[in-house]
Amino acid sequence: MKEPEAYRGREQTYLKHFFLERYLERVASNIGWANPEFVYVDGFSGPWRSEDEEFEDTSFMIAVNQLRKVRDALAERGRRPGIRCLFVECGPEAFAGLRTAETLSLLPSQVRVVENGGLGVVDLIGKGGKRRTVAVLPGREKPILHWLESRRKLDIPKRIQVDGGRVSPPLLCSISQPCPGRPLIARNMRKMIKRRAIAAGIARRVHLHGLRHFHAFQLAQRGVKLHVVQQQLGHSRLDTTSTYIAPLSAKDIGDEIRRAFERDVQRGSDRKSEDEATA
Repeated sequence: MKEPEAYRGREQTYLKHFFLERYLERVASNIGWANPEFVYVDGFSGPWRSEDEEFEDTSFMIAVNQLRKVRDALAERGRRPGIRCLFVECGPEAFAGLRTAETLSLLPSQVRVVENGGLGVVDLIGKGGKRRTVAVLPGREKPILHWLESRRKLDIPKRIQVDGGRVSPPLLCSISQPCPGRPLIARNMRKMIKRRAIAAGIARRVHLHGLRHFHAFQLAQRGVKLHVVQQQLGHSRLDTTSTYIAPLSAKDIGDEIRRAFERDVQRGSDRKSEDEATA
């Protein structure tokens, strides 16, 4: 862990890293010894910044490394509980708004980084066979690139047998033996996120498609034009996109109307100043 001075202006991050390195191993060991499963949930794992290509200085990698120690130590004592992690990225810029099927069928060759500011882009064939390019903000492509590098070290085959044919393994695939590279199953992913939501104590319904709605809603709240949101999500109809951002609160509506009036007042003031200057 870095010295406290390195966390100047990020004191909350320092406290979190301190807790993870000092106490997580002990807590997880006690729970793992007495229970068949230990689920670690980090409800605020980002936005983060890392100076290490392996992300060793981030809270999620500190947690993963500590839990690896716990797993190995318990295994030596004959205990093998399931240890699972759920990291929730709170920054809306971390999302790309892909459909579940698009995410699970994505190939490594479809992910690239353009030179303009490190912007990550995903070229995909979406619903109905339509092609589109999805943007991922600068810095948020790093976990994908890190996974691609890690994936190369896991002996994922270049071709796998699926439904009677040989195809390239998807970007997000199974890494378990004896058949690494197998596609993940959407039904299992939906069940997993429900289990994780229960483990995190979330009472409301949580589902994968809700993340897509959240992405659209956050983009709209930040002033992204509706037709841009439509293109990001891959909707053929603009009214479909509108339903994603419809549930604005009364405060959101009031704020938007107030800003519109303020802009009109400012434009009127600017015109008056120009007239006076001309006179």
